[in-house]
Amino acid sequence: MKLEKIVQDLEATEKKLLVFCNTIEKTVEIFNFLHQSEYKDSGIHSDLTQDERTQALKDFDAGRSTILIATSVATRGLNIRGIDLVLNYDLPKDINEYIQRIGRTGRVGVVGESISFFDEDTDEDLAKDLVDALTSGNQSVPTFLSEFCSVADGEEFGSSEEALHFGMKKLKVKRCFEDFEEEDAF
Repeated sequence: MKLEKIVQDLEATEKKLLVFCNTIEKTVEIFNFLHQSEYKDSGIHSDLTQDERTQALKDFDAGRSTILIATSVATRGLNIRGIDLVLNYDLPKDINEYIQRIGRTGRVGVVGESISFFDEDTDEDLAKDLVDALTSGNQSVPTFLSEFCSVADGEEFGSSEEALHFGMKKLKVKRCFEDFEEEDAF
């Protein structure tokens, strides 16, 4: 439901969305879900041929698809223009990859936006590095994230969504709830 809401909001404005997933399986799953819902999407991952990846990027660049679902294969070395929003459906395991991912938007003085879904169970190892990166960049840290890093055993806190500015990037970190189920993300 969360992903579909984001996609619906962007489709109405023809903005481009780059969705990052950590696995090929999740990339294919999200691609299939969006494709069945008749969104203009394409996907790239390492199981595709070079020709298939090139065509997906051409379609995205030309606007024939407005959503690109990708693994980390799209993190570095690709010149993808006009990305309005980066969604970290899965946060990477490394802060440098996170910074590379959100760097896909907001190029050449253009303000871009990124949204990251934070799951306390799978993203615990990145939390401290994320707080450190935001702090060292003189940026605000979402309350739930700073509390999460300072409390042992992952004690639960109330829901929170806060907008941050990371350099020229607008970042929204969304906290997943304990009762969050995988299908709720669609």
